[in-house]
Amino acid sequence: MSGNSGASPQDMVNKLVYLSCTLNQECGKRTGPHREPEPFLGFSVRDRSGLEGAIASVFQSSFGVLLYPTIYDQAAALLFKLANGHYFQDGNKRTAFHLCLAYLRANNVHVSPPRSDDVITLLQTTVSRSGSQENGIAFVRQKLLDWTVD
Repeated sequence: MSGNSGASPQDMVNKLVYLSCTLNQECGKRTGPHREPEPFLGFSVRDRSGLEGAIASVFQSSFGVLLYPTIYDQAAALLFKLANGHYFQDGNKRTAFHLCLAYLRANNVHVSPPRSDDVITLLQTTVSRSGSQENGIAFVRQKLLDWTVD
């Protein structure tokens, strides 16, 4: 799943779509602080073509220049686009966050586990931003950089 591998962009998109669906299914197994099941409406992809398009857009290029050139840019764009796109019936923000972390790990980038409150703040801020998509992605990228372990 490496952004720098020899895999075609479409192969990358297919792998990330599959992984995002798998991660979304896992949302139903989460428990809260007192081991109670977290509310989850169940796995259902509301907009498969939208999901595929959002993921594919992360790897677009113009005249040979990637729109999101770094692994951090790509991971941040994945998180931002999936969290805001509502492609699943439920668990969109959780799925986006875990897909972002999995993408970073696959590219040998390790982040220190952020506190739950920090993750919640990141995700709530990401979906409630009134600014541009570019500013939202830059915000997420900076948080990922802050959490990176050298």
